[in-house]
Amino acid sequence: MEQAFARVGLNQFISGYFCQANLGIAKGEPEFLPAILAKIHADKSSTYMVGDSLTKDVMPALNAGIQSIWFRRNSSELAPSGVRVISSLIELSA
Repeated sequence: MEQAFARVGLNQFISGYFCQANLGIAKGEPEFLPAILAKIHADKSSTYMVGDSLTKDVMPALNAGIQSIWFRRNSSELAPSGVRVISSLIELSA
């Protein structure tokens, strides 16, 4: 996972990597995102989930009460109400 972020130059912005191997909970399980918030001592009201999958990233975050940003590249699906949509990571700084 770290190598993938390094390849696209994002590793400088990432301070933690979470997956089933280090959490003991699989992505997509309802406990996954709350477990990450607990590990990083973050409040869901001040946290954003940025993901490229509507079903695996955006919807689980919304269900956990976390604000979501959908990195939609080649989809014609409509975003759920209240979800910001970006097509480039540079848009995160706007």
